[in-house]
Amino acid sequence: MNEQHMKGNNIYCCQLNVKPFKNFLGKMLTNYIQAALHRATYELLDDGTFYAEVPGLQGLYANASTLEVCTEELKDSLEEWIVLGLQLGHSLPVLDRISLFFNKDVAFNSVQIQP
Repeated sequence: MNEQHMKGNNIYCCQLNVKPFKNFLGKMLTNYIQAALHRATYELLDDGTFYAEVPGLQGLYANASTLEVCTEELKDSLEEWIVLGLQLGHSLPVLDRISLFFNKDVAFNSVQIQP
């Protein structure tokens, strides 16, 4: 841990090694996405396009001309769906015992700037 106090500004900075946390978080997100995609259902529509959704993940779907593109669009949409849900403070469904949540109080109070 590297700490620094800037004279005159009363700003206290704390620098942590967050690489292990980022690796853990990245793995958790990857596992959540894989669990969601494993639950995905696909349908070939009358117009020849593919439709995909993940039951239980409200508002998440994709539609594309091929199954491969539909799967990729579903994954991209899922990533955006997770980020938006966390930003809005929504409770995301638990998938394969993986629970994603964002505690704003902890995140925003972890660095304190004093006048």
